[in-house]
Amino acid sequence: MKALLILFLVSGCLGAAGVFEMSEKELREKADKDPEAMTELAWRVYSGKITPFDHKFIFETFTKAAEAGSARAETGLGLCHKEAIHVKPSIGKAIPHFQKAVEMGNPQGMVELGICWIYGDGMPVKDTAKGMALLKRAADMGHPNGKVQYANYTLKGLGDESQRDASLALLKDFADNKGHARAAFFMGHYYKGNEMMRGEKKPELARKYFLKAAEGGDKVAMYQMGLDEIAIAWKPGTPAAKQMEAKRKGVMWYRKAMALNHMEAKLKLSKVLSREKSLRLEGENWYAYLVEEADKGYLLALKELGDINYHAPGYAFRDLDWKLSAECREKIIAMSSRQMEDGRWSLNDEGHRALITLMEIYFEGGLGQDRDIPRCMELAQRYAYMSFDALRYAGQILLHPEAPLGKTREHFIRGYACLLQARRISPTHMSEDTLFVLRSRHGLTRDEVAKAEALVAERFLNGLTPILP
Repeated sequence: MKALLILFLVSGCLGAAGVFEMSEKELREKADKDPEAMTELAWRVYSGKITPFDHKFIFETFTKAAEAGSARAETGLGLCHKEAIHVKPSIGKAIPHFQKAVEMGNPQGMVELGICWIYGDGMPVKDTAKGMALLKRAADMGHPNGKVQYANYTLKGLGDESQRDASLALLKDFADNKGHARAAFFMGHYYKGNEMMRGEKKPELARKYFLKAAEGGDKVAMYQMGLDEIAIAWKPGTPAAKQMEAKRKGVMWYRKAMALNHMEAKLKLSKVLSREKSLRLEGENWYAYLVEEADKGYLLALKELGDINYHAPGYAFRDLDWKLSAECREKIIAMSSRQMEDGRWSLNDEGHRALITLMEIYFEGGLGQDRDIPRCMELAQRYAYMSFDALRYAGQILLHPEAPLGKTREHFIRGYACLLQARRISPTHMSEDTLFVLRSRHGLTRDEVAKAEALVAERFLNGLTPILP
């Protein structure tokens, strides 16, 4: 690889600009000796200009070209990590490649890193000013994507308000006259009435621009076309013939987006095909699509796979798999949690939703999953300080008639303390009547109730102090 880099530096190769006009044949002939030809070849496969979408080729080619000094390849490698191209999705691994591309002066790297700053993806904090500065830097270099993205976010209120009209005009010009698919996609959102853009609601224009973007190769626009067609199909009152036609079109667009590695399109396609056998290709397995994306660690696929194996209308009881559902939810929690400086664990909303069902699965058992009270309690210990359901399950375990983790008076006192705290959080879901029944069932004395109340007052359920005696 070092020899390739030296050859690249001294041989007077075409460089990034020269490769844009080369044919696929020319690129393949030069790729072994020219990192920029190698990079352009990978970009064309990534963008769908050369088919099929080859995950292994894209990743390995970007890797080789990046090692040889290509800044564009660094950006491409970052996208591989971001979009799960031959690797599991990891924005954390993508960021260093985007940063290196920026340091090397690559404008598309500036666009990718700028968008990460705007949304806070993979960053310590969300910083729209840093993000917009990077987009402007790319735009000032004359980079078309930089100009389009800077105009888009200016229109969304993140830039200079005085440039709003100019930004809209730029997007329209790029969409109408320069064949820029992503600009057309943004114009579609503008005419769909996007609130951030303060857009206009003109459905026919929105559809025109989304279609233009999709036909121009924008996979996000293809996905949007699929969404819009399926929405027509499932709209109440739509005639049966029109429903089926819209479903066919929706599935067509989902397939096109999926062919370019749009993961959400693959999930949506899976969902439609699970309901519509007539739309499946010969041998096509909608469930396999879901499993493929879940195996990559894609959070939405893990959620969907976990949900349909936990409960799905129309499924025979024997078809559900709580063991698989639990595995999916464990992965979601691992992806959605982080340990804070004080030693406690935080959990975002998606992780908390997974936690609630996971604890039920472990507490109840069945459908291929043995009861796992110790793991249920471990989760309760970690998240009881922030979760009503974690408190509820901790209380149920400690007060359970079978006493799976111990049957001392201290177990009962601590279990009752968990439920007292749960009632503080949500009186609607933990009534005084329920507490009265539990006090009576376990013969809790006034002194024991007072001890439980004292534990709550002392913030015993803080995510650090052991709940078990």
